[in-house]
Amino acid sequence: VLLCTMLTLPANAAGFALPESVSVTAASAYFVNLDTGIVVYEKNADQRRSVASLTKLMTALLLVENVQDLDGTVWLAESSLFVPPITNSDSSTSDIRPREEVTARSVLYGMLLPSGNEAAAIAAYHLGNGNLENFYAMMNARAKELGCNDTNFTNPHGLIGMDGGNYSTAHDLYLIANACWQNETFRTVATTTTFEMPATNKHAAPYLIQTS
Repeated sequence: VLLCTMLTLPANAAGFALPESVSVTAASAYFVNLDTGIVVYEKNADQRRSVASLTKLMTALLLVENVQDLDGTVWLAESSLFVPPITNSDSSTSDIRPREEVTARSVLYGMLLPSGNEAAAIAAYHLGNGNLENFYAMMNARAKELGCNDTNFTNPHGLIGMDGGNYSTAHDLYLIANACWQNETFRTVATTTTFEMPATNKHAAPYLIQTS
């Protein structure tokens, strides 16, 4: 398990130490006071690890940075995206179906609330102009811009691990998460627990998704 935490502590919290009652069991951790920028605790923060669904942070960041009209942008959920490991029984989804026409806003909420893997793939496909490899290049270029030196993305959802070249560190994930948090749209979605997905060509009526 990898832990990346951003703490909003009082400005006089420099030198903050974790209470003795707090035990950090994560293999890697990075705690930052956002008011001062001071790193208050770290553990194996630069050790490369598989990051699973935290990969979606970068996918979501690229979505909110590149799509101006979230409701007016409608994407087709290409059937070719619905393959393993996305269709595996243990894969989390937001119930977006093959050939469904969904707004970018629905894709964003579907990716972040129930951690929908198919939503992340849909975003990657369209932001990459129909080429997933293009999107992976976008992910890695943005990571470099943010100062991530030990990060590499080879998929948009995290279902592929280190053996497939998808990895990051607690420190690098802090940089990505902080960039996400600076975006007002991302903050709105990240602090929402439920969202009503509107009716589409595949869903006759709106349906509710929620945090997993």
